[in-house]
Amino acid sequence: MDVTLVSIILLMGAAYLVRGGYSWIRWVLLVLLLLSFSATAIALPVLLKSKLTNALYLSLAQLVVQSVAVILLFVPYQIPTQVPEVTE
Repeated sequence: MDVTLVSIILLMGAAYLVRGGYSWIRWVLLVLLLLSFSATAIALPVLLKSKLTNALYLSLAQLVVQSVAVILLFVPYQIPTQVPEVTE
C-alpha cells in the first residue's frame, strides 16, 4: 500500500512537471524506462521458468504502454491558436 501511494504521488509530480514545461523530466522518465527494460530482461527467464505467463504478459503490456507514453513526451505538439470555421 505504501509503495503504491508513493508511486502515485511521484507520477503525479512528474505529470505536473511535464505540464509545467520542465524538459529535464522527460529525460528522467526515459532513463527510468530504460531501467525498466533491463529489469524486465533480467526477470524474463525467471518468469518463463516458473510458468507465470500472466505476470509476463502484464510486464510486457506495461513496457508497451510506458514506451508509448515516453515517446509521446518527445513528440512536439502544437496548440491551435484559431478555431477553423465550419461552412455549411
